[in-house]
Amino acid sequence: MMKLFKQFSLSNLSLTVRFLTVSDAVLSVGLGLFGPIFAIYITQQIETENILGVIGIGTSIYLFMRSIGQMPLAIIIDKIKGEKDDFYVLLTGSIIFIIVPILYIFISEVWHLFAIQFIYGLGAALVSPTWLAIFTRHIDKGKEGLEWGIYQTTVDMSGAIAAPIGGFIASLYGFTAVMISASIIATISSIFIFAIRDDLRLKNKPNK
Repeated sequence: MMKLFKQFSLSNLSLTVRFLTVSDAVLSVGLGLFGPIFAIYITQQIETENILGVIGIGTSIYLFMRSIGQMPLAIIIDKIKGEKDDFYVLLTGSIIFIIVPILYIFISEVWHLFAIQFIYGLGAALVSPTWLAIFTRHIDKGKEGLEWGIYQTTVDMSGAIAAPIGGFIASLYGFTAVMISASIIATISSIFIFAIRDDLRLKNKPNK
């Protein structure tokens, strides 16, 4: 049994894969704090007749922006050799994730929600293909299933832990405390991205 647990240890991963996994796990904690209670928060912040419909549209804006933004970005980063572009795009998306929870604090109108969801979707579009590209390049050959499994388990467990904590923070200190906590944790997540910088292939050359 102990041998099995050792196989799933983060120490078995390469430096880049390890820090990307930890970064995403920490981010999952941050976003997980307000995810389950987000709809309740919005119903308290915005006064409108069809608030549930508004929340649904806001979710669609996020997913639509994320979807249409990922493909062209993925094509661009594949055409540029090296990982300098990936690093800075990933960092930009991470900064957006830091800002979004703070912006949620100031929501009072429907258009506020739609605008923030648009920005949130843009951040996700920046992060998703670049994170996956870097992770894929640095994953150990022959251990793809194991390392993806370690990543997914770590991130899922982090989100599971964060969900009830966010509810407790909201009930004790209010929703603003949840959003500030999420922003701080997202900032910590971005620090792990900086930690992999020296391990990346940062020299960019266009494909011939």
